[in-house]
Amino acid sequence: MKQTFLFILTVISVRSYSQTTTSDSLSKRLSQPLTTAAPLLGGVNVSYLVSAPGTDNNTFTMNQAVVDVSTPIYRAMKTKHPLFIKTGLRYQGLYLNGEKQIGIDNFHSFTIPVFMTYVFNRNTNLTVLANAGVGSDFRGDLNAEDIYYTAGMRFGFRQSKNFRIGVTLIYSKSYAGTNLLPLPDIDWTISKHWRLEAFIPFRTSLKYKFNEHQTLAFTQGFQTGNFRVHDYTGTGKYLQLQGVTTGLMYDHTFNRRWNIYLIAGMAVSQKLQTFTNDQQLGLNQFSKMNDRIPTVSYEKGGIVGQAGINYKF
Repeated sequence: MKQTFLFILTVISVRSYSQTTTSDSLSKRLSQPLTTAAPLLGGVNVSYLVSAPGTDNNTFTMNQAVVDVSTPIYRAMKTKHPLFIKTGLRYQGLYLNGEKQIGIDNFHSFTIPVFMTYVFNRNTNLTVLANAGVGSDFRGDLNAEDIYYTAGMRFGFRQSKNFRIGVTLIYSKSYAGTNLLPLPDIDWTISKHWRLEAFIPFRTSLKYKFNEHQTLAFTQGFQTGNFRVHDYTGTGKYLQLQGVTTGLMYDHTFNRRWNIYLIAGMAVSQKLQTFTNDQQLGLNQFSKMNDRIPTVSYEKGGIVGQAGINYKF
């Protein structure tokens, strides 16, 4: 059951998580009353994660760098039904220091997302999202089969000033297979200090706000990545990263544009595996996922640390 859950997350990919939550926060801004300051709808997020997967006899360091850039390309804000379109670029780098079996120690992915949000009223909005990208060691030629993509539609509802919910229907195709799933999200301001945010199952955070600048959160998140592998054997392969991390996050907001965050925790479940290209699953074929035989497999968690910085414009 746990392996099936991880595969679902891997096929959809963390790209969907980060970009859908972006559209969620956009929807919240569009549905709020007008303020004297213009909303900040673009931004840059840079983060770096370090963990140590492997086995008792082969432990190595796994580093991940992520850069997310988003910018509005169209906005009609002063209408009865605001419409907003944004795009951007996401880079994910995976670096394996000391790994001996895969034979390649760095992988990279580039993803281009597009979002369109239409606000019916202050309580209801619709977001259409799509992205396409490629992940690889970039040691061989790329072709159409190297492209992964995601398409989806999110309906957002504001039940009250302090409670918002939404559901996203996502179709995703990656190197591991294809999937179609509904994904719920929640934003609940419980009190002056407590807040619950969740995009299930990718991330859940219970936050405690000390003041306008400092927040501490208990957070659970999912990290993933899929990359083509061009090794010396010439066999077509893909690398799959999946992991569930639990820990504490400290967030410091300097002003309405800048904030930093630090996360320390444990990878309660983590897999780094390679498969041959013929071991892909069809739409929602979860029952066959255990039939895949990895050529290399690491299934050990460990301590995880992450740091990031956000700039909004």
